[in-house]
Amino acid sequence: MRAAVAGGLGSLIEYFDFAIYGFVAVYIAGHFFPSDRPAVGVLATMGAFTIGYVVRPIGGWFFGRMGDRRGRSKALVVTVVAMGVCTAAIGLLPSYATIGILAPIALLALRVVQGFCAGGEAAGAASYAAESAPAHRRGFYTSLTPMGTTGGYAVAAIVVGLVTMALSPEQMQSWGWRIPFLVVAPITLVCTFFRLRLEDSPEFLEMAAQQVAKSPLRQVVSQHPMKVAQAALLTLATFGTSTLALTYFPTFFIKGRGISAQPFYWMMAVVISLALLVFPLIGSLTDRFGRKRVMLAGYGGLAVLAYPLFWSLQNSQNLVLIGIIFLVYYLVNGCTIASAFLVTVELMPRAVRYTGAALGINLGLIAVGFGPTIAAEVVSHFGSLVPIAVLPAVCGVIGAATLLFGVRETARAELAK
Repeated sequence: MRAAVAGGLGSLIEYFDFAIYGFVAVYIAGHFFPSDRPAVGVLATMGAFTIGYVVRPIGGWFFGRMGDRRGRSKALVVTVVAMGVCTAAIGLLPSYATIGILAPIALLALRVVQGFCAGGEAAGAASYAAESAPAHRRGFYTSLTPMGTTGGYAVAAIVVGLVTMALSPEQMQSWGWRIPFLVVAPITLVCTFFRLRLEDSPEFLEMAAQQVAKSPLRQVVSQHPMKVAQAALLTLATFGTSTLALTYFPTFFIKGRGISAQPFYWMMAVVISLALLVFPLIGSLTDRFGRKRVMLAGYGGLAVLAYPLFWSLQNSQNLVLIGIIFLVYYLVNGCTIASAFLVTVELMPRAVRYTGAALGINLGLIAVGFGPTIAAEVVSHFGSLVPIAVLPAVCGVIGAATLLFGVRETARAELAK
């Protein structure tokens, strides 16, 4: 259980970092990408968000190699510390008005390092949790990793909500947006404390006593390319939907619809917290009924409900109704989020598990990272959320097709040797 909790806390840091950026993008735009056209500044800010995803596969290779050759726990300590430092540094960056072009350059550099380290986090945490859990309870224990990723968004929403409640809009625009980035420092210290106390998983220790892979990346690419492709498609299908909503929605409703930031962030915090509490239940259901059945329900629900949900969001001004619609959307998505990392890990043999999972997850996340930027461009052109409903609908179809054609059922089976 300690392994699952430590993995979940690290994933919380990873997605807290990314969520904070998305939540305060509306404030960052003017400080780092000044423009007389607000939409251009938002697009540039979302582009900086995207670049963090583009470099993730490189980080996945680096930390995957470390995790497969030297131990899962060592890699997980490095990733969480580096991500925390980068996030805090963003909160301290001088603006464009102070140092000119160096400001956006420094922001992009920190996003690159942040994305590089994040590339090794989720795959390592899920691998460690799965290898440390009983075979018949892997779904439950490993659900704490995506619970951590979703919890990162919830904590980010709470922090931003508290800051916007305490400060005036002018203070928030001027300097208050920096506070959420700095809050990550004590959270990182707590997570690092837990991770330093972890020993490596029994699976890794057993493998290390025999032989570790000389080149995990070459081995996984040459021997398991289809598994990497399946992992990438499942990641795209699962997180393309959640990241779109969690990252772009605040910008759309606050900047585009004029909804007050403070109540919107609190609504997000409540909705996300309610959704993540269901993840252990979903994980337990996958242990009992199989990963594929539960995930197919989620992907099918996304494909069917995307258009009516986005239409309802577009035509609603009531924050409570927006929250209910968003909760339905995220609960359906939760059927896939709670298990996607685990299925990816279970696909890979243990000698290249960390590298293979990291490669597949991060290749899928490259496409995910473009979602908010595409959404901003489409909404800027059409003036409506409805056209981007095609994105989660397509993701649902991709996820269902991937599961039905080629992915074996992994519930109750031993991890691949």
